[in-house]
Amino acid sequence: MTFDKLSPLSLYVHIPFCRSKCGYCDFNSYGGLEELIPTYIDALSNELRMRALGNRQSVATIYFGGGTPSLLDTTHIRQVIDTCRNFFKIEKNVEITLEANPGTITYQWLASLRSLGFNRLSLGFQSLDDKELRLLGRIHSANQAVEAYSWARQAGFENINIDLIYGLPYQSFGQWQEILNRTLRLAPEHFSLYPLTLDETTPLGHAVESGSIPAPDPDVAAEMYQYAEECLAGVGYEHYELSNWSLPGNACRHNITYWENRSYLGLGAGAHSFANGYRIANIDRPEEYISNLEAGKLPQA
Repeated sequence: MTFDKLSPLSLYVHIPFCRSKCGYCDFNSYGGLEELIPTYIDALSNELRMRALGNRQSVATIYFGGGTPSLLDTTHIRQVIDTCRNFFKIEKNVEITLEANPGTITYQWLASLRSLGFNRLSLGFQSLDDKELRLLGRIHSANQAVEAYSWARQAGFENINIDLIYGLPYQSFGQWQEILNRTLRLAPEHFSLYPLTLDETTPLGHAVESGSIPAPDPDVAAEMYQYAEECLAGVGYEHYELSNWSLPGNACRHNITYWENRSYLGLGAGAHSFANGYRIANIDRPEEYISNLEAGKLPQA
């Protein structure tokens, strides 16, 4: 795949590892494979080198998604960032984002991340209700989420996104109001708000399909979305994508790359790339991804 050298590129780095898989998640992520992380990072570095083709392409945004990128030791994150800098031309005003699970981070880890040049953090709260977090299979509590946000501020992050999920089984409209308003008091620069999407292949989806857990009410979920629209607009957030709101000047530049069909290079197991009207995808399984790159082959599906 070739990219227009006159246009800056976005890099997406997929980290498919999780401490445990959330009950609603159908992303390309895996629990219990953390022992693969060192060899996976080596494979990622090799893929970066092979995809770069020696062209020193300009890069405007870098986004570490998952999975749970915050499971990585900062030495592994440094290895990937250094490889990016060695083989691509990183713009001075680059936006570098990492998704973090509040149950996996410390203040020291966040301070190290900030020192590596990361200037945007996406915290996966999903809820601020402990019962809802247990239903979703999250490994953190509501208090841990708030504490992680405080640490991020102390570590110097000035552009923080918070993810929340609405339209959950058992969730009332009033509960959603309380969660959103409590999160608003933290004053993050960005919100990503997603309706719960159930896939019957996931444990939560199967539980709803079997009737052991009630299905969410789509009409109530629509009211929750409308409330979020009005509530966030009332305190200055701009609704710039279907599920994304930001304070002025804080829209996620990496997200906009996708929405405007600009070129991006996806790296890692299951990552997708797009350029010149063409899309390619990598092999999903981390073990296969690693073995392909150890053999000197690009890991395309």
